[in-house]
Amino acid sequence: MDQAMSRSEMERGPIPTSLATMVALLPLAVGAAAGIAADREMTVGPLGPSLLVYWVIVPLAALYPTIAALARRLAYAPMTVLVAASIAPALVYAGRILLQPLPKGPTGQLALTPNTILYLVSPAILAVGAFLAIEVTTSAMRRGVAVGVFGAIAGAFILAASFLAPFLYLNPMLAT
Repeated sequence: MDQAMSRSEMERGPIPTSLATMVALLPLAVGAAAGIAADREMTVGPLGPSLLVYWVIVPLAALYPTIAALARRLAYAPMTVLVAASIAPALVYAGRILLQPLPKGPTGQLALTPNTILYLVSPAILAVGAFLAIEVTTSAMRRGVAVGVFGAIAGAFILAASFLAPFLYLNPMLAT
């Protein structure tokens, strides 16, 4: 029976793609809402802005590749979930960058330095990192629970590295 089915038919999951995509993007939506609240110096219950970052946004970011990989494994169209879950964090991050003013030089014109360009390209680096993190986590989950746990940890580190890489390049003192 398995020989009669194509590989893409064997990889299809039981959950509709729209539901799987919503599940994959739920941590991002909660994290973005908590980030907006923290940016506006608002408290959410007993959590102040710094506690929101440490106890809500960071754990959700660490779990994001795992939740997206689980949703991808169960989706009817897994590649759609992978693409949506990879691009969405970059779009949220790009939106935050677009809301900030660009630096201007002494003459009032836009000052495009290599550091500014790297800062503006960092959402693309995040998109590639999210894609790799979700793909590594999904591949590890296919090989069992023990390897899946390792894949989830590796996915969290890949996503963190892709987010922090431009900042560490721009400010080498952060790396030491």
